[in-house]
Amino acid sequence: MREELERRVKFGNQHFSVAAEDRPGWQTDRGKIYVIYGAPSEVRRRSLEVGSNPYETWYYLHIARRFVFLDKSGEGNYRLVHKD
Repeated sequence: MREELERRVKFGNQHFSVAAEDRPGWQTDRGKIYVIYGAPSEVRRRSLEVGSNPYETWYYLHIARRFVFLDKSGEGNYRLVHKD
């Protein structure tokens, strides 16, 4: 279990860090969800479009959970805005 936790934290740091805030990835909303639940079954992304913010929806099919992350700044700082 410890090795898996360390692997998830390392992955989070590599993929979800926010340089503008000097925050390691495991401390971000996406990183925390990744550390707790692991890799999502599916990820849907919407890129930056005029008048809207980019967002990601993560699906965990085996536990029937969904998490929506929104990047209000457009700088890669995705915040958890919905879960069910």
